[in-house]
Amino acid sequence: MIAWTILWLAAPQIELQFDPPLPPAEIAAIERYAQSTGLEGPATEVIARLHNYLNDLDRFVLPRCTVIKETYRCILKESPRIAELQIIGDLPFGILRSDLERRSSLRAGRRLPAGDYGSDDAPYAALLKKISRRLARFVDERGYDGTQVEITLGEHPRGKNWCRVQLNIKLGVPLEWGELEIVGLPRADAESMRQRLRRLGGSFRIDILRDRIEKEEQGLRKAGYVETSIDLQTERKGKQINSRIHVNRGMLLQVQFQGRLRIARKKLKETLTFSSSRAVNDDQIENSIKALKNLYQAQGYFRPNIRAEDPQLASLDAQETALKRQITRIRRQYKDQIKERRKRLAKIANQRQELRLIRRQIAAQSREFRRLVFHITPGKRARCGSVHVAGIPRRLERQLLQEDFLGTKPPQLGRHDGRLVDTILKEDEARIANYLENKGWLVSHVEAQLLIQPSDQVRVHFVVSASPPTYVRSISLVGVSDGESDDWDDEEDEESSDQ
Repeated sequence: MIAWTILWLAAPQIELQFDPPLPPAEIAAIERYAQSTGLEGPATEVIARLHNYLNDLDRFVLPRCTVIKETYRCILKESPRIAELQIIGDLPFGILRSDLERRSSLRAGRRLPAGDYGSDDAPYAALLKKISRRLARFVDERGYDGTQVEITLGEHPRGKNWCRVQLNIKLGVPLEWGELEIVGLPRADAESMRQRLRRLGGSFRIDILRDRIEKEEQGLRKAGYVETSIDLQTERKGKQINSRIHVNRGMLLQVQFQGRLRIARKKLKETLTFSSSRAVNDDQIENSIKALKNLYQAQGYFRPNIRAEDPQLASLDAQETALKRQITRIRRQYKDQIKERRKRLAKIANQRQELRLIRRQIAAQSREFRRLVFHITPGKRARCGSVHVAGIPRRLERQLLQEDFLGTKPPQLGRHDGRLVDTILKEDEARIANYLENKGWLVSHVEAQLLIQPSDQVRVHFVVSASPPTYVRSISLVGVSDGESDDWDDEEDEESSDQ
C-alpha cells in the first residue's frame, strides 16, 4: 500500500489557472484535453506539447506553462468575445452598418482570434490594423479618397471575457468626375459609350465604373466582337478623377446557321464557345461544333451532322478545285498540241495566281472581320433501345449491366431519358475498361458502336478488346540482395589468408 502511494505522488500532475475564471464543467473538459498530451518525458518537451495543444484551441492568448517539481502549471487568459460594435462618424450614403459589420468580421458574439493577439502592450494590433485598411478601402471605393478608420477595444460591463469594439470613421475627400477619354472606338461609338459610363449626377465611384465597363464588354461580345478587352486608367487631380479607357474590340465575328435547325438561333449562339474563350481559331471552331452536337444530342437527335466554313474561303476552294480539273483535262486533251496546251495552261496559271492574291487579302481582312457559317443537319430523333457488351463472357456482361453505372441506357421512367450523347459514351467506355481491369482483365480498347433500328431505337454495342483475367503467381526481385554477403573482397581476403 505504501509503494502505490509513493508512485501516485511521483506521477506528474497538471494545474490550470484561468483568467477570467471558467465554469467547472469547462475547466474539467480542458484539463482532460491537456492531460491527453502526455505528461511523460523531459519537461521541455512536455511544455512544448502543452503549448501546441492549447494554441490549437484558439481560445487562450499566449498560454504560459511552467513546471514546479512534478506539477505543470499553465496560466490561461481567455480571448474576449465581442459584446457590442459601435460606429462613430458619418456613414456615407449607400453604405449600411451591416456592410461594415460583414466586411470587418467584428460581429457581436464572435470571439477574437487568439492567434492574432500579438503582445500585452498592443493586443490585436496587427489584426485591427488590417481590418482598418480593409474598411477604409471599402469606403474609398464608394466615392472617397483618404478615408481613415480607427478601431479600438474597450471593456464591457458583462465581464473580462467581453469587449466593446469601436469604429471611428473619418471620411476622406469626396471625389468628382473629371475628364473621360475613350480610345479605340469611332467617334460616334465612343460618345455613346461615354454617355452610358458617365451618367448625369452623382459622385465618382470606381466600383460603379468597373461594373459599367464590364457590361460594355459583354455588350460588345454579344455584338460579335468576341475578343474585346477594355483597360481602365485613372488619375486624380484635386477632387476630380480623370479616366482613360482603351477599347480593343478585336475581330468582328459574324455567325450564321443554315439547315433545318429545329432549335432557336439564339440558343445556338449561346452554345458557341467563342465568347467564353475570347478567341476565334480552329480549336474554338472544333469546340463549338462539339458543343452544338452535344446540344442536339441532349434534345434527342441521333448523330447530328455539323460543319463550319468561311463562305469566301469555301468559294475559293471550289474554284481552285475546278481549275485543277481543267488542268488535268487540258493535259489529256492537248497531249500532242504543245503550243495550244501551253497557252491554255498559262491562262489557268494566271487565274490561280489571282485566287492566291484574293486569299491573301481575305487573310489580311480576317484580323478585323470573319464570317462563319455552320451547316447543321440534326438527323432523326432516336433513343437508346438496348445496351450490350461484346468481347467478354455473357455472365460477366450481365454482372456489368446489373451494376447500373453506365450513363447510356434505355429510357427509364423518372430516372433516365435514353438519349445518346457522345461525351457520355466516351465516359462509359472508360467506366467499362476500369470495371474489367478491377476484375483482372487486361483491357486494350473499348469502342461504342451504334446501330439504328427501324423503330427509331438505337442498339448500343460496347466492343471490348481484352485478354482473359490474369493473376500474379510469383514475384521475383532481380538485382536485389538476398541477405547474404555480396562483398567479394572478403572471400579474396579469406583465400589469401588460407595460403
